[in-house]
Amino acid sequence: MTSGSAVDRTLRKQRNKEYPIQLWYFLACFIFLVGAKQGTLDSESHIIPSSSSVNLRRLPSAILNTYRIVALRWTIRINLGTVYTLNVAEIAITCAYIIAIFTWSFINTTALTGQKFNLQYWNNRAGTIAASQLPLVTALSSKNNVITFITGIGYDKLNYAHRMTSRVLFVLIWAHVGGELVRTIDAEDLASVWLRCGLMGAIALTALVLVSLRPVRAKAYELFFWVHFVTVLLFLVGAYFHAREFDFQSYVWPCFVIWGFDRLVRGLRVLLFTITSPSTSIQGADVEKHHIPSMAASVKLEMITSTIVRLTVPRPRLFHWSAGQSVFLTVPGVSKFTHEAHPFTIASIEDHDNMAPVKQTNELVFFINVQSGFTQRLAAHASRTTTNGNSSLTSKVYVDGPYGSAPDLRGFDTCVLVAGGSGVSFTLALLLDVIRNAAKNASAVQRVVFVWAVRDIRNVALIKPALIKALESQTQPQALKIDIRIHLTGSNGPSEESIEKSASSSSTSVEKPTPQGQLDLEALTGFAEVSLYDGRPDIAAIMTEEVQVTRNGRMGVAVCGSDSMVQSSRSALGLGTAGMKAVLKGGASVSLFIEGFAYA
Repeated sequence: MTSGSAVDRTLRKQRNKEYPIQLWYFLACFIFLVGAKQGTLDSESHIIPSSSSVNLRRLPSAILNTYRIVALRWTIRINLGTVYTLNVAEIAITCAYIIAIFTWSFINTTALTGQKFNLQYWNNRAGTIAASQLPLVTALSSKNNVITFITGIGYDKLNYAHRMTSRVLFVLIWAHVGGELVRTIDAEDLASVWLRCGLMGAIALTALVLVSLRPVRAKAYELFFWVHFVTVLLFLVGAYFHAREFDFQSYVWPCFVIWGFDRLVRGLRVLLFTITSPSTSIQGADVEKHHIPSMAASVKLEMITSTIVRLTVPRPRLFHWSAGQSVFLTVPGVSKFTHEAHPFTIASIEDHDNMAPVKQTNELVFFINVQSGFTQRLAAHASRTTTNGNSSLTSKVYVDGPYGSAPDLRGFDTCVLVAGGSGVSFTLALLLDVIRNAAKNASAVQRVVFVWAVRDIRNVALIKPALIKALESQTQPQALKIDIRIHLTGSNGPSEESIEKSASSSSTSVEKPTPQGQLDLEALTGFAEVSLYDGRPDIAAIMTEEVQVTRNGRMGVAVCGSDSMVQSSRSALGLGTAGMKAVLKGGASVSLFIEGFAYA
């Protein structure tokens, strides 16, 4: 019996060391496979001219489109008070990770005596497997990480995987804790540092999981932010001293290295940008650039409406970005804490060759939806400056970025850009980029449709300067056809009912505009490319129409709006419109890009 126990102990220790390594081999192969697949999905074979009959030469494109629809556009909605939407790819990855984690944790746990799922076999192994995954969880939360480098997937898209892996490990860690509680723990163990640190880590992780639930994040994001920081620190410190007792601390200390590297890169980037930022003095609409290095740039705040603030930041000379990317902004005069940073999408584009169709090409422009916390304080600052008769506010701002994997629309024949409210930050930048590339003959895009659903007519002021500049640049017939549709959703009029492009349009049932809002509308509707509509856009009709127009070609769709808008876009681009049968018969090959819209 003693011999059997000794052999059991040897097997347990051996598997505790080998199985986490085997699991990491599996995960590494999966990550590299995703990276390789991203490369193949970004490039499609040449589109074969179509006819009404099935063309098997289009089979690769048809298979790719069907995969996109099934994996990325089919979703499951779970209503737990808060609606959670998961696509098939996210569900598949979650299931695969859960299966992998619990397979390596509970496989080969039969003792030599024949007892299955022997507690001594799986209890410590569960803790070891959980510890081995901590570097992965930390990397998935980092803005600068090797997974993004390998796969090309931005940190914002990896955030789902970060939350998912964290919650799976939460279950595994409590399985480990439960096993420890079931077995007999003597007084010496209870007094030991390693056991107390382990319990501290488990309790801290539990608090973190509760605070990270979406309802809490959405209603108290800043509370979540700081509780997250404190509880993660407590958890990792506790995990390190607990794992050190069993010589597994090598799985924990890399988390501090990963976190430190990310903070170092971000800090150096912010320092570089602020040192090279022009010192800017803003008085009203006049901007005087001295080009003197300073530790921060000046910002301009404009209160467009009670729910929208436009923030303008002079671009640091070494800062470069692509349309659709985002940055983290820190405004010490507004933030409660010095290092408090918040993500915002850049609504302007970079002027590489003096050809950017924007009013002030040397600026970063942001459209900020006013919520609670930081954005509410920012709006209060903007409101005070407006009340004082000066729409500008000189303040410091620190820029960290850019982040996010911006969609490259140059290879598409048709681009459809759909946004709701402040989501226009994302689609406006893409529109300006499409127009600029067309002017440089650096794009295959022949048609771009820009759809914006906005409740308050005064918000048109957000996009007016950039759109007027872009449309005025079209002084001669261009190969690019531009169709801009602004939907005023503050009314109860039927969708797609066009509003007359004259002063009489203000007599519709939309919320009564301010005089300045009416002037902004008239300035835009003077262009033939711009149309106004009363009511919400019919997403399905728009997508179906554009797919028909783009037969034999490629169509790129970018959406940033409410959950209902995103779901409508996914449904409209399903199997019937862009599936295998449609593509085999010459239908458009469609790529859908969705940008997150939620505040938290």
